[in-house]
Parts: sequence; C-alpha cells; structure tokens
Amino acid sequence: MHRRWFLVGAAALLLCGCSSLMRSDAYASAVPRVGYAVADQVAFSVGDSTPATTLGREAATMLIRRSHDGFYDNPAVLINYLYAVQEEVALYRERGDGLETQFAAGQYALPDIKSYLESAFAHTQQAPQFSRLPGDDPWGRVRLEPEAEFKKLLPSEMIALSMYTGEITGKCTTLAALVGALILQSAGPAITPDDIVMLRTAAHTLGFVKAPDGRIWEFSNTHFNPFGAAHADYRRAQRYTHFYGYGFYAQGDVVVPEDLLDGEGTLREMFERASGILAVDVDPDPVLIDYCLQRLDVPDPSLYIAVSRELPHTQALARQLRSVDQAVAWMRDHLADGSIFPDASQRVMTSDQVIVFKTGNPIDKAVLLCAILHERGTSATLHTDQSRVTVHTPAGVVDMDTLAIGPM
Repeated sequence: MHRRWFLVGAAALLLCGCSSLMRSDAYASAVPRVGYAVADQVAFSVGDSTPATTLGREAATMLIRRSHDGFYDNPAVLINYLYAVQEEVALYRERGDGLETQFAAGQYALPDIKSYLESAFAHTQQAPQFSRLPGDDPWGRVRLEPEAEFKKLLPSEMIALSMYTGEITGKCTTLAALVGALILQSAGPAITPDDIVMLRTAAHTLGFVKAPDGRIWEFSNTHFNPFGAAHADYRRAQRYTHFYGYGFYAQGDVVVPEDLLDGEGTLREMFERASGILAVDVDPDPVLIDYCLQRLDVPDPSLYIAVSRELPHTQALARQLRSVDQAVAWMRDHLADGSIFPDASQRVMTSDQVIVFKTGNPIDKAVLLCAILHERGTSATLHTDQSRVTVHTPAGVVDMDTLAIGPM
C-alpha cells in the first residue's frame, strides 16, 4: 500500500514539475545582460484575422512558440525557422555586435567558426544552472504534461541565456541552425545552402557542411570538426528520420552516403541519392518568418498573447498571482526595462521570454500581464496610443511604462 502511494506521489511530482526556474537560485541571482531600448514602437493592434499565409494560424502559432511537439514534421515551420535564424544572424552582422560573424571569406571561415563555437557556446542541458529543471532546460513544463517545453531558440535568446551561464547557450537543433547560418553569412557564396545538411535522429540534431575544397565538416552541439573515415561507420549505424537545410526538407529512412567523403554533387544531392528520397523545396514565407521573429507588423499580433497564455512559466505565475495588483507588483519587483531583441522597436517578447530573461519593454510587459489575467479568467485588453502602452482591466488601467494602476 505504501509503495503504491509513493509511486502515485512521484508521478504527480513529475507531471507538475518539481523544480521551477523562478524558484531557483540561478533565477534569483541572474542579471539581464541585454536590454535594448525601444522608442516609437510599432503599434499593437488586436484583431481576429487569419495570418496571410498558406498554412495560416497553426503554423504561425508553432513558430511563435517553437516547442518540440510536431516541429520536425512540418516542413514550412521547420525551414522557415531556419530562415528566421539566418535573418537574425544577418541583422547581428549588419550591426557588428552580438555574434562574431566577421570571419574570413571562403573555406577559411570554418576553422574560425569551430574556435568560436567551442570557446563561447554552451549546451543548455549540460549547464549546471538548469540541471534540476524539467528536461534540464529553462523553459519549464506545462502542468500535467510529461514532456518539457524544449523551445527552439533564436540567436537573440541564446545570447540572452548568457545571463545564466556566461556563454551563448542553446540545444542541438538551435546550435545546428545557428552554425548553418554563420557558415552562410561567413563563407557564402563559396558554400551554398545545398551544401549544408542537417540530420535528425529521434532525439538529436547534427549537421554536415561541404567545404569549397571538397572536405566534409560535422557540427554537433558545441563541436565542429573535419569529418573523416574513422567517424563514418559510427554515423552510418545511426537511424535518421529527417534531413533538411536552408530551403529543402526530407523525411523518411535517411542514409548517410557511402561516398560522403568523396562523392560528386552537393551534400543535398548526395543524401537524396543515398536515401532514395527527393527533398522538397521550401521557399521562404515572409509572414511566417515575421511571426517566428515575433515582429509586431503581422496580420494578427494578438496571437502573441494567445500563445503566451499557454506557456509553462506564465501558467505557473498565473496560479501564484491572484489579482491585477499582485501581477503588477511582481513585475515591478522582478523585471528590468529593455528587450532581448536588437531591433526592439519592431518586435515583441512572449510572456515566458519576459519571465526567463527578467526584462521587457512596455508592450512585452503588457503581453505578460494580459496572458496572466486571461489565464485567470480576467478580462484584459492591450492598447497603444502615441507610444503609450496601457492594459485595461476590471481593476483599472495599467500604464505599462510606469506600472501604475489608475482609474478607467
């Protein structure tokens, strides 16, 4: 009898998430490292329209949340995430800060990227700061769900996570997407998108790139090395479910080519021949990329609040904060002013980004407040007027610049 109750109790703790980032010492001591200021932010207009894209609301929602479930089986979602990562890397390069993308041209960029990756990056699930959290990851677990959130990060989020680890931090898919984008920024056009292939196993993502001299390099987590015959048998023995890259996608029984080290054609062509699968082309969808980058100028920015309401930390905070006064007081005590996005005036953070990174601009904080109140069944509407952001609630109007509550 006692054993049965022990097992039931253990299962309940697992499902509820026995550890919480917000209750951890790492959260208490972390200080935001980025805080881009915002001026004349794009207006947030609430609507019910369907995003103007072939895949509509579902794909846009998946790209805002970027959680694990279904991500790899939706070509438009997965590949437009890669395009969004590439676009953000280009933004950092244009600004000249945030990421070291000013490498030498051509094949000589690859050793520089190797050195950068191995010296300045960390893997989230190997960071001690997150070791007792669901999935060894900072994004939590939705209540009563067995799997952690496992969010696919943008480069800006990876940079912001350095507030916990001291290094640019992400997981396998995130790191692979960033490495591919750095290669295209630094070594293109000597290396084309068809010469970068990412492979997916049941639980891991890694990638290959074909250098201009024909050599193959492998990137996996924070490692980036020339690929040789000694590694080939090990890689061929693994089972892969997808291969994809910047503009193409294939799903099935994927095979590492026997002629990987000396075969003709692009890497994409080599994997297609070896696997007997023709990858489908996936063109950039500007609207989906905008949603993934969380830009405000999208057909329906209210999706950011709808997604935020479903996120683990927001739901946990909504259970803790029982009134508008408590929610606003928590924000005053815990949040700095700023954004993780370098183009902050054009973008909005989701509620869990605000919580994890402990920072937000007025619109970001307004999204968090609305999401908390909606989750509690309380009405809340976000308004922007001449750069002033307010949230209208039954308890009064909250000025999101000052976090003061005034009369309706």
